[in-house]
Amino acid sequence: MGDIRIGSAMVVFDGLGRILLGRTTKGMSRGQWVFPGGKIEEFESIEQAALREIREETGLTVSYGGHIETRELINPPDTHRIVIFSWGKVVDSGVPVARDDISEVQWCTPRYAIGEPLTWFTRGFLKDNFVALEKLAQNFKK
Repeated sequence: MGDIRIGSAMVVFDGLGRILLGRTTKGMSRGQWVFPGGKIEEFESIEQAALREIREETGLTVSYGGHIETRELINPPDTHRIVIFSWGKVVDSGVPVARDDISEVQWCTPRYAIGEPLTWFTRGFLKDNFVALEKLAQNFKK
């Protein structure tokens, strides 16, 4: 029997209203695009986890914007994950560099992202939150 894993994923916006995707190197999803994120460590807040994971996987410094939604992935008997999606904005002019569990990064619009080879979990989140993400993206255009 597997443990419940709680993770964080962050939709990062740049000053052009684009979002950041990372190509994962993990498991059966290897090579597909995801929002950067990972496990929330013991006694770490959601915000701390989101910012740490973005730094570890992309090297970017990001301001935390807030919670978007929480999703659950249940696939007995091995997988039970809770993923907390949040959003943030790049605070410096740094260039993202793929590191850790990410082999490649790209900035793109939410509309463009829909056509990319996303994991089914990421695709479901993006489709369900598309209108809200498009509105946030418009707010970040300089």
